[in-house]
Amino acid sequence: MAESIQTYAHLSKPPQFKPDESVTFYLEYSTDLLGCTATLKVYGYNYRIDGITYTGTEQSTILRAVWLGTGYEEFTVPANTLAKIPETSAPISGSGQMQAVVEISKDTDEGETVIMSSNIVGLNMLLQFPDDFEILNSPINATANTKDIDIRCVVRSTASGDYGVNAVNSYCVLMYDLQKNLVWQSDEMFDWENSSQTYITYKLRNLQDKYEGYIQVRASLAGGYNIYSNMAEISVNYATPPEASDNIKLSNRNGQVKIEIVDMNGTLRISRSELYADEYLTLLTYNTSGSDSVIYDNYAIPGTTYIYKVERVNGNTVLETRYAQITHVMNGVHISDITGAYHATVYDTIYPVTRNDRPGISSPMDSVKPFAIINGLQNNDNGSINALFSNEDECNLKFDDNAGAAVDMRKWLNNGKAKLLKHDNGEAWIVTTTANTTNKNENGLYYTSFSWEEIGDAQDINDYVRLGLV
Repeated sequence: MAESIQTYAHLSKPPQFKPDESVTFYLEYSTDLLGCTATLKVYGYNYRIDGITYTGTEQSTILRAVWLGTGYEEFTVPANTLAKIPETSAPISGSGQMQAVVEISKDTDEGETVIMSSNIVGLNMLLQFPDDFEILNSPINATANTKDIDIRCVVRSTASGDYGVNAVNSYCVLMYDLQKNLVWQSDEMFDWENSSQTYITYKLRNLQDKYEGYIQVRASLAGGYNIYSNMAEISVNYATPPEASDNIKLSNRNGQVKIEIVDMNGTLRISRSELYADEYLTLLTYNTSGSDSVIYDNYAIPGTTYIYKVERVNGNTVLETRYAQITHVMNGVHISDITGAYHATVYDTIYPVTRNDRPGISSPMDSVKPFAIINGLQNNDNGSINALFSNEDECNLKFDDNAGAAVDMRKWLNNGKAKLLKHDNGEAWIVTTTANTTNKNENGLYYTSFSWEEIGDAQDINDYVRLGLV
């Protein structure tokens, strides 16, 4: 027996693979014997059928002869030779507990004799069937009449498991053209709704009219492996906008949309939607005895075209509906909440805005045991501002009482309510002020500065309701 034999084997990729893929091993060896053979043995794997776990039998694959001396060999074998999976129509899932070892043996008078074994390497085979990970609303709104479309997707426990390297870390939405060429992909996101089944709901925004193609969702597991949903067909056909009414007059005013309502009284419900989005955010419901009234929308985002809807209601019954359309424009920076608003066209600090990226998957140099940091918050922004603000109750800045207004704004910034911060270039964030709220006298005018952190999506009307902006 040769004392000089030294062997080991390891995977060349993250320890997770599908049955239809290949797995590559690298073997370094040293032997002073002729005619040795390397054999890969896999054992200890298991799989689940209808929730019942079964353990497979040991599988052996002869790799090739190894030669006298020291050598370095690369072995690539089909993954489906590593484990024999029974044929069944029931969902099958693997738990990733396979182990592999390379044995070097020699044919002797006593038969094939193992003279040295490598280290043991853990393997992870992912057994995924089409219904394990799917977009539920497929085809996606085949008769869609809006530019914003919801995707609902589920990862069942049979696809990914719910612990260890099989835990879902993040997901990404992919968009393809009709030839299935990738044309767009979202950022990595981490807001899975975890239960025995893992769900996502994602909104595709600003789709073009007459668009046709495919959507797919990719989930990244903590072990470094990606799994993919089915490809769902998608088509978009815009609806014709409602006709504008003379009862509503819209205009832009210092970061607000001014809504003048003429010849309508009673209980009025005011809401708005982005053009073609057909998703209305209720801004206000109020009673008016007069025929005319005026309200202001602080939450319109610059560069966006909106449809405003005014409904006269009696309880849950809509008695009358009127519409109007406007594209919001403004100059400067604007911040508001449900209690008030401030606007500034004079400022010296708005940017830069810092993005807090959630940690993603990390791998060591040899890529043998990839890992991921999966704790933390969703990606969000933060920044700071120094500007000469005025209260939106005043059309123009009053220099004589600017100091008092600045002190009032500091108190307002610290009232604990979520706020919408927006810039005239169209960027907007739902934020909370975090620290360093100060006033500073510069040449007789009091600037207000504060730091902020994003806590909601300014494009998602659900966050306005959830965070108390309406």
